[in-house]
Amino acid sequence: MICMSDCSKRQVMTVSDPAWDEVVTIFKNAITNEDEERNCIASALKYIERDIITQLINQSDHNNDEQINFNLTNKDETYNTRKAVILLLDNGFIQKHLLRNSQKRSVWLVNTESAVALQSTTTSEIYIVDPTSTPFGTKPEIALYDKWKDEKSIKRIPEEIKKILPKFEPAISQDDEVE
Repeated sequence: MICMSDCSKRQVMTVSDPAWDEVVTIFKNAITNEDEERNCIASALKYIERDIITQLINQSDHNNDEQINFNLTNKDETYNTRKAVILLLDNGFIQKHLLRNSQKRSVWLVNTESAVALQSTTTSEIYIVDPTSTPFGTKPEIALYDKWKDEKSIKRIPEEIKKILPKFEPAISQDDEVE
């Protein structure tokens, strides 16, 4: 089941056989540490997302040259990523992480974003799978919760302003020149 249009529309989807074969291949080799597993999770999510988007495009009506009309919000992408992670867990691909509740962060005071949270079974650290951090059909970013939480917060406003404003060199007036 996937969400679209802020979860006002839901649709049952099945991962295609070629995409599922790619997912199985990703997890075929022995995973020795949590970093490898997170990388494999991100790669698998890329194939699943790419497959689902391809199916949605193929289902849309192209006869009238209408634009493809499906809108995926942050809420939709978080829900869909969570469902994909559950699929990976149910098939025994994920061994070194647990699925946690989705996490939210404030974005520039007015908005919030959510993302999927995984917890390391060894260190108990929380990692965020952020499906909206990258374009569709690419590997989502997976970062430590603390890094993700502060990435777009008000704490970073001074840093962002410094990037936007040009660097000014102090001007020397003619009166200040020493002869």
